[in-house]
Amino acid sequence: MLLPEEVRRSLPPELPVVALRDFVVFPFMVTPLDVGRPKSVRAVDAVAADLRMFLTVMQKDKDIQDPKPPDDLYTIGTLVTIVRMLRASDGRIQLLLRGLARVRIDEWTQTDPYLKARYTIIDETTEMTVEVRALMGSVLQLFQQMVQLSPHLPDEASAVAATAETPAQLADIVVNALNLSAQERQRFLETLEPVQRLRDLLPLLSREVQVLELTQKIQERARQELDKAQREFILRQQLREIQKELGETPEAEVEELRQKN
Repeated sequence: MLLPEEVRRSLPPELPVVALRDFVVFPFMVTPLDVGRPKSVRAVDAVAADLRMFLTVMQKDKDIQDPKPPDDLYTIGTLVTIVRMLRASDGRIQLLLRGLARVRIDEWTQTDPYLKARYTIIDETTEMTVEVRALMGSVLQLFQQMVQLSPHLPDEASAVAATAETPAQLADIVVNALNLSAQERQRFLETLEPVQRLRDLLPLLSREVQVLELTQKIQERARQELDKAQREFILRQQLREIQKELGETPEAEVEELRQKN
């Protein structure tokens, strides 16, 4: 993603860093984040009044309470901006963030009272060749099929993906919507070539569509069997009532009497 020049000029060479547990923020995405660890709260407080931008990186082990750089943290993260901020009574901060760009951590410059690092913004420009446009079309088509079949994805997801103008944007929108593990999301964040991300998405989307189509067929078959059983039950009940009205003994009752005798 190319940041506007005025945004680049406003960025200092070092920024506070918030370590994330089992969570990855992608560029182009707006996402909520609940910040509670003291170092993370102090990192947000350091920029909340003016710049309103910081870095997010995922920690390698989600169970570590106080991750130490560099061993406990990944080096590829995301530059984010604060869209909305709400401080809870217990000191936690509820944030709504917008991802701006991938970043590479070049040097950890501070660990207390909060994490801070030098970084490089990763530009993701791609020449829009015929092949790239065809690849984007294939990914978009599969993703829209997935949204149509999935009971968990809103229809708006298709419209959002359709607005993507670059491979980087489309790939990140689709990855963010997929049900992937945090490690798989980090792998996509670390795949710095946008076209490669699209290529990696094709088999994932194809498999997801196949699973959803098969699930839909199984559910439809089960529904049809249930409908058939319900219809047969209703018809049997109606037949019994008709036989009783006519003074006839239903066949099942006749068989029961025979067995008793």
